[in-house]
Order: sequence, then structure tokens, then C-alpha cells
Amino acid sequence: MPKHLLSIIFLIFSLTSFSQTKGGEATYGVTYLDDDNENKKKLKEIYVSMLPNIETTANELSFTLKFNTESSVFYGNVFEGIASSNEVSLAQGMVGYAFKTWQNKESYYRHNEQRSYIFQKTKNFEWQITSESKTIDNFLCYKAIGFETITNKKVGRVKKAIIAWFCPEIPYSYGPLHFGGLPGLILELQTTQAVYGLKSITLKDNIEIEKMPNVYLKTEEEILKEEQVFLEEYNKSKNK
Repeated sequence: MPKHLLSIIFLIFSLTSFSQTKGGEATYGVTYLDDDNENKKKLKEIYVSMLPNIETTANELSFTLKFNTESSVFYGNVFEGIASSNEVSLAQGMVGYAFKTWQNKESYYRHNEQRSYIFQKTKNFEWQITSESKTIDNFLCYKAIGFETITNKKVGRVKKAIIAWFCPEIPYSYGPLHFGGLPGLILELQTTQAVYGLKSITLKDNIEIEKMPNVYLKTEEEILKEEQVFLEEYNKSKNK
């Protein structure tokens, strides 16, 4: 389907079904993904050697996304199983979650509680919207493929593919973790580590997004500079 026709469809959806709704709350489950990455395999082996049930714990995690017309916040829910808090934290890391995350239309913000700062990055994901569609919880969703640039200590900056299934019928450009920027709420997200899938959603007015803590804010420029210093130091150590 031509892109201009998709854009027309998205616009029609956005202006109709939920045009009077000012926000909502979505709950996501998660499924850990194995792959052929050697570092990931080794890390999982270490985790499993310490905590044999950690993959089960990872697959029992749940997360909440609250959103309104201005912003959103995404966070891990209280774990209802018998795993220790340490196991839950490691399981969250296995599926790619580390910090509570806020989004607005331009940027996302992650709160590092241990080091008492928030870091801000511009939402510049390279989304490619396709005509492929499927229904999730009775909502028609379209597939988008995105590419996120990250810093890897061995090869420098690399792009990782992300798959998002977003719903134009719910016209909010947010999603799990720090992903967003699509013409509709992301109801399913697949990263290299896990799949975040919608468990339930409630659309309603008067959704309040809690304010970010008043701590030091690191800008994208500071983060990029730190990554550059990291790469330079790593390359120097290799050449010694």
C-alpha cells in the first residue's frame, strides 16, 4: 500500500474513534527472547547459574504505560511472584528495562535512581511504516520497523532493529520502554531482548502523569560526549 494512503488511513482513525479521549493506561506483559549473540548468551548463563528460575521470572514481569495528550510514563509493576528483589531487578535487565521513563513529543527521559540524575534524548528513531497489519485486543495495528543507534564497546556505534505494532485508532505517540514517535500507541514492541505485549488497556480522561524528580538533568550532548570518551579510551586500551 502506498505511504500516502497509509497516512490518510492513520489520519482518519486519529480524528474519529478516540478523538474525545484524553489519555489512558496500558499494561504489558513480556517474553524474553533468546538469540545468537554470544555476549547475551554468556550473560544469561551467568544469571541462570546464580538464579536458575530467572527466565521464568522475566516472563512473569509486567509494566504500565500511562499517557495523556502531553506526555507518558513507563515503569515496572510490583512483582507478584516469589522471586527476590535482586532476581526481579536482574530479570528486568534481561528484557531491556532499567529505568522509569517519561516521554513527550520530542524527547524521552530516563531516571537513574542509583546515581540521582535524569538523562534526556531526542526521539529520533528511524521508523519505516509498512502496510502489514494485525489485530491486538480487537485493535487494528500496523507494523513499523525502527532502527536505534547505540554505543557498543567492541564495534562503536551500531544500529539495532526494533519492531513496533502501533494502533492509529489510539492517537498517542508513545509505547513501552522509551519508544514512540509513531502515529498511534504501540501495543506490541519487539526488541533484540524481548517482546512487550499488551495485556489490558483503559482509555479515560483525567490521566495524571507524575512529575519527574528534581535531580540533575543530563542532556543528549553530554551523553554523546560520554559515549565518545568511552570509545576513545577503549580503543586506546586495545592498541596498547
